[in-house]
Amino acid sequence: METTTVHRSSAYPNLRLATESRSDSTDRSRSSAYVKVNSAERSDGHDSDFTITLDLPPHHKFTRVALEQISIPKTYYLIEKGWDTFTLRETDETSETTEGKGVAFDVSITFPEGNCSYQDFTQQLVFLLNKNSPRGMTYVVNFNKMNSNAFSTGKYYITVSNTKGGRAHFVLGNALAEQLGMRPNATHAFTDVSGGVQQLKSEFVCNFEAEETLLLHSSLVDEKDSILQAVFANYTAPFTKIVYVNPDPRLNSRRLLQADSNSFTFRLTDENNLPLDIHGQNLVFTLIFF
Repeated sequence: METTTVHRSSAYPNLRLATESRSDSTDRSRSSAYVKVNSAERSDGHDSDFTITLDLPPHHKFTRVALEQISIPKTYYLIEKGWDTFTLRETDETSETTEGKGVAFDVSITFPEGNCSYQDFTQQLVFLLNKNSPRGMTYVVNFNKMNSNAFSTGKYYITVSNTKGGRAHFVLGNALAEQLGMRPNATHAFTDVSGGVQQLKSEFVCNFEAEETLLLHSSLVDEKDSILQAVFANYTAPFTKIVYVNPDPRLNSRRLLQADSNSFTFRLTDENNLPLDIHGQNLVFTLIFF
């Protein structure tokens, strides 16, 4: 039989202490502490990357830490500032340079920040390509189908005409690769189709769902990856709350860093450890120490 006694510390308002007693063959007692964390009470940083002082009892003997529950505002965007641009490159294959044929004309294609559907993205993409084409090429963008008789594919089919002896390329970094369905950190050249028309199609199915895999990192964690907990935001609508309750905190616990200070950092990222901006909404969660 197991009983748990919980009391709140008057000295530490965000701290609850618990003692679990077992009257079975192991006959052991275990102590734990529950600490509420609110990013609005931070001492430094912003709501998704901050430093805060935790109400841990002095001279504690805890060796493990786990996330008990968390409420994450799904207010980060599909397209964020700084992750909103790729390069359109158009070459003039008829021109000679000291390095050979092919003068390159580069221009940045920058999307507005925010969430969007594939319809919104498609409309913006064709507008930006034709508005910013450095050599006056003409772009047509189709999503899902190469033609009216094809099945849906979830990919882009982009054609360009009026190429004037040149070639079009998309030069991608990490930004917008998932929305375009193309490999990041690569140059994607349009290929000849017929009559001077060129085409580029997505290699992968495009993604228009704002980040679904979230990682909460913390300096509390005495392990190389610093990940306190992974949270999956399946079927959560934008501008609502992602609520996660840990089904087994002890099983999902991490080794606790033995530090002299009670000041720790927390950081919310995607699965590639890139920061997520929750745009002024606060992050609230409960930790359990044991």
